[in-house]
Amino acid sequence: MAQINIPSSGLWSTIASALNSMFSELYGMTGWAQYSDTQYTSANTFSVSPDTPTVVPNNAGTIIDFQKPTDVISFYENGRITGRNGDSLDIMIYFKAIPSALEQSIDVWIDIGGTINKLYEITNAFPKGAGTERGVLYALPSAYTLGTWEANGGIVYIQSNDVLEIYAITYNFDRSHKAR
Repeated sequence: MAQINIPSSGLWSTIASALNSMFSELYGMTGWAQYSDTQYTSANTFSVSPDTPTVVPNNAGTIIDFQKPTDVISFYENGRITGRNGDSLDIMIYFKAIPSALEQSIDVWIDIGGTINKLYEITNAFPKGAGTERGVLYALPSAYTLGTWEANGGIVYIQSNDVLEIYAITYNFDRSHKAR
């Protein structure tokens, strides 16, 4: 591959410097991180009571965040998904669940408080029945965060119509848009 020599001064130097600066700025706008719970395992599950909104626990005992955007300290702090006014996040929550009844279902949502409360509620069913473990994936491509989310953070909740055991909880976040 041929190498291009750019003069150290003049117009080309100015253009190269501007392009390098823009690349560095753009490169730092996107990124991802993963926060995995280390408390609840297959040997020590978290029990969800029936018909009770319950915070999905995640102690962030294992964090992989070397690829997060340069201006993000953390996507997840004190049990809350952080947000900056105007950003867009791709959110993936994964956990293993063991239902206790036939025809059991769970609802999953994010609560940002204020007058908004529940966002993006979805329902998952357990078609294989009681005692059969299954992975639950709650995925939100392009969830935007505005002032209420920034002020309160987002808390992940679940509610089941019967007793449910969960473990292996992992939160993944990817910022796809940085606010202007």
